[in-house]
Order: sequence, then structure tokens, then C-alpha cells
Amino acid sequence: MSDFVNYNKRSIKLPHGCKDLIDVLRPHGVGVEWLQQHLGIDLSRTVARGGMAKGTISDIEKHIQRAVDSAALTFTLGITPGNERLSFHVARVFQERFRASIEVETKTPEEASVRQFLSNHHLQAPDDSPTPGKFHPDVPVHLICRVHPLPPDAITLARLASGLFREVGEVKEELELFFHYHELVNAA
Repeated sequence: MSDFVNYNKRSIKLPHGCKDLIDVLRPHGVGVEWLQQHLGIDLSRTVARGGMAKGTISDIEKHIQRAVDSAALTFTLGITPGNERLSFHVARVFQERFRASIEVETKTPEEASVRQFLSNHHLQAPDDSPTPGKFHPDVPVHLICRVHPLPPDAITLARLASGLFREVGEVKEELELFFHYHELVNAA
């Protein structure tokens, strides 16, 4: 038996406030309790739900329109092709206007293409950020590029996302995309 680990103190019980294992693994400050405490809003009757749908480029407008029109307290949508080196995200938290971002793996041809895409569409390119010194060289690093200025409506935003996947991801019309969504809704 190890001198450093007391196996008699181990338990299968979850810590207070955790409903399942993901709550233990999630960093503090991102759960419903944190939102409720920091925003002063009663979230005791809310339900979190989410899922994944498969589709093609022609489905992007429908999914982005759903995200923008959602009456949920929070709504996030992530769109990725199969290789996951490029993704597009839309999020809205409470009454704020939705936000959009592009996530791309650094030091890949896609990163250079995303930067060119942003420039071509008169969008703000992200600053270069150095990789941390004690970082494992084989682990991919992703750059998050906020879409700024944000297009004025869901249709224009959907066209931007479609163009991103066509131009940068070289996604063909029939290629499968994955739409991941998560929302927090009132159960009342």
C-alpha cells in the first residue's frame, strides 16, 4: 500500500453540488449555480439540454436561425466538419446579442486560410499568441477568432459560415457537417 494515498478515504460519492461525473471534471464557475450567483437570476427551474445533428452546408442557415431565434436563456451552436481542425460557433447568453467565432488549429494551412478569409471579408483578424513554453509539441493548439464586426442578421451570418467551410475547409455541398447545440431553458 502506498504511503501517500489512504485508500480508506476513497469513495464513490460525488462532491456536494455535483449531479454527475462531468460536474466533478468541469472547472469551477461554469455551472448553473455560478450563473445564478453572479447574475442574480433564479435558475432553479431551468433545464439544460443539447444534442448533435448531422447535415450539410445547406443546413447551416436553418441551424444558425434556430440559435438566433431561440427563446432559451443560453444557446450555443458549434458546427464542425469531420476533421475538426476548423469549427464555427454561435452563442447567446441571456438578453445579450449573439456572438460568433471561428476556431482553427494553429500552424496548419487552415489557419493561414482563415486569416485570409477574415481579411477578404473585412473582419478583424486575431493577434498572434505564443504557445506556452512548457507545452507538449504534439498536442494541437487552437486559435479562436471572434467574428468582428458581427453580421447584422442570421442569414448573413449563415452565408459567412457557409463561405468559411467552402473556402477554408474545402467542404463540398454533400459533405457531412456536425451541428452540436446546448441550451438552458426555463422548465416552467
